[in-house]
Amino acid sequence: MQVEEQTYKVEKFCGYDKITNKPEDKLYPRVKNAIKKIIEDEEFTKYRVKVRAIEPDGGNYLANLYEIDILDEAPNGKKKINLFIKQTVGADNLYGFIDIEDAYLKEVFFYTDVSVIFNKLQNEANIPSNERFRNVKCWPESGGEAIIMENLTKDGFKTPRRKEITDLQFAQLAIQQIARFHSLSFVIQKKMPEYFEKKIRNVKTVLHLNDKYIEICTKSAKAAVSHYDEDIRKEIMNDLPGLIDTYFKYMNEAVTSVNCLCHGDYRLNNILGKEEDGETKEVLAIDYQLIFYGPPVTDLIYFMYTSGGTQFREKHERNLKDLYRNTMNDFLSHYDIDIEDVFPTKVFEKDYEFMRDFGFYCSFVFLPIFFSESNMLEPGTDLLKQDICVDKSFPEKIAGLYDEYKRYKNQNYNKN
Repeated sequence: MQVEEQTYKVEKFCGYDKITNKPEDKLYPRVKNAIKKIIEDEEFTKYRVKVRAIEPDGGNYLANLYEIDILDEAPNGKKKINLFIKQTVGADNLYGFIDIEDAYLKEVFFYTDVSVIFNKLQNEANIPSNERFRNVKCWPESGGEAIIMENLTKDGFKTPRRKEITDLQFAQLAIQQIARFHSLSFVIQKKMPEYFEKKIRNVKTVLHLNDKYIEICTKSAKAAVSHYDEDIRKEIMNDLPGLIDTYFKYMNEAVTSVNCLCHGDYRLNNILGKEEDGETKEVLAIDYQLIFYGPPVTDLIYFMYTSGGTQFREKHERNLKDLYRNTMNDFLSHYDIDIEDVFPTKVFEKDYEFMRDFGFYCSFVFLPIFFSESNMLEPGTDLLKQDICVDKSFPEKIAGLYDEYKRYKNQNYNKN
């Protein structure tokens, strides 16, 4: 395979201590063979391949990332293919509580199986382009060692910066997309019951509750509450074991009457956005390694609490919840499915409030990791060996969170 060599000023990347000018050397043989097959299938006769390693900046924990451009150099050749590759970090059990192989198989399953069905169902129903759930094209020929996708950054899509808080316009488009994602799960359940029972209902989370996971959660939560007074710190840390237990309960048990295929990690860094004239016009979700079958409100709450602060929720939560419901209602109507038959409004509202502690868990445990320095989040890094150091703006970003949490606790919801 012809490869253009490039030099990158990176102090440490992909577990290597030395600067390299050949990022292609780190591609696994199966991945290189997959790229060759793509070249053959696309009938390139004369071509040039450019490989670029991407510095992760703390937004990716499970893979090493690459951009690959295949350029047609035949006379009058105009063809080009831009690929984005997520290559496994080579660990069987990252951090001690995530099965890497299972995570990759789940993402491959989504891109090469579920997303194909999603597209088929949307084509059959003639869903207008502006109302569709959009997927990234994926090539499956990598032997389970990598995910090879079209590189949408070449089409103007980009990932929000990891430490940003979402703006309303981006949030609205993201909520509509997750509503369509959940809706398609309900459509499969109604229109393809055998496939649903065999392939969707049995999708389990790749996360495992063990001592190492609890240790990391505790470490992260301590960083989250470090700026609070001592009494508040003690209160939240005393509540943490219960929050961890309920989080895993929601991810692993049928705690609600309505369940569907869930994204599992629906936050800003896993949503691409495309802007025109400074405004977000389109978004699409990526990174399906944590998909699972469970309560759809988990995705909605996860987004609300990891992508927006307390003030954002106080101002926009009600309208965004309505947008989620209206989008789902409109989407399901294309399939003659009544939203009240698959996800009644009363159930949705009850589930959302019942599972709001899921959001506080995400805030106290995940936000400190999302907002930490990027060097502790390089693929394969052992979080227990790193300090979780949030930046100076972190207290401002979670301003009001404790008061919101206290109000929730005082509601005394009956969870029995």
